[in-house]
Amino acid sequence: SKVEIFSLLSSMFEQDGVKYVIESTADRTCRVIDCAYNSTNNTVNIGEKVVYKKITLTITEIMPYAFYDNDDIKEVYVKHNGNIQDWAFSYCDGIQTVDVSNQGYIGDYAFSSCGIQNIKASNQGYIGDNAFMSSVGMQSIEISNLGDIGKSAFEGCSGDQTIIKISN
Repeated sequence: SKVEIFSLLSSMFEQDGVKYVIESTADRTCRVIDCAYNSTNNTVNIGEKVVYKKITLTITEIMPYAFYDNDDIKEVYVKHNGNIQDWAFSYCDGIQTVDVSNQGYIGDYAFSSCGIQNIKASNQGYIGDNAFMSSVGMQSIEISNLGDIGKSAFEGCSGDQTIIKISN
């Protein structure tokens, strides 16, 4: 497994329940590395940029396990130019809505074993293996991406009436 060393870990900051760490001060970039686990943070909004100490930082990626097993999250909105790494939102049982529009990829198991009812994903990269698997209660899946869709990406997604629309 890969070990990530954050030389600027002391610069970790939290905003609206999302924890970021500065990746490069010269490039003004940061990564999402963790989240606050409390019931007041029901919605995750990650855009292209975040402001910290009056400095605008570009968000480069959402790291693996960043929101892992956070049952307080109900909605996830991601619109950035980076990747969503493996297992980033897996086992978040409370997630009902996922709306992702990113230039990167959605990693393996990124949203697996969640309670997602509605998925809307428009991305430039691939959707990883098992990315959305085991979402019981699924009502709609709308995918528009330029990359491949991995094996078992939607395996075990079930609901009374599941509408699936995939285009690329």
